[in-house]
Amino acid sequence: MRQWVDVELVGMEGGTRVEASGEVKPDAVAKIKFKAINNTSLPFTVKKIVTNISRNRSGETPGWEVFEVEDEAILPPSKDEKESSHPFFVPLDLDEAARRAYLDGNFMFSASGRVFFEPAVGRRREEQSFGYVAVCGPNKLAIFPYAGKYPRKGKYHRQNPN
Repeated sequence: MRQWVDVELVGMEGGTRVEASGEVKPDAVAKIKFKAINNTSLPFTVKKIVTNISRNRSGETPGWEVFEVEDEAILPPSKDEKESSHPFFVPLDLDEAARRAYLDGNFMFSASGRVFFEPAVGRRREEQSFGYVAVCGPNKLAIFPYAGKYPRKGKYHRQNPN
């Protein structure tokens, strides 16, 4: 029986915080939120999640920020309408340009990663990859679909109409 982990990008929150007085202030930290879902018929244990984020940063060449969390979360199978999921997130420091892009609904990032888990049968550690390219804001999450592998251009051949 093969098992797998479905990972869903839930959204992003942050960019502002509400003080005890009720005043809204800028916040330099945001969270990109995900959930690992068990859509198989047996339970499994999430052991570790590694998430890579690439985004534009002022004055820096885009690169990957790597986040890792070790865990022991047992996920039973999802049943009927009740989803069995495990939330996880990535905290990002936002400079002013990134915070403004998020608040304007134009914060773009790429996320990839792996969930390491122990299946119900076999007790060997397995891994499941995930990846997203998205644009988000306080009330927006647009996930770009996978467009396929980029084709290689071949030689031009003139077709003979006869």
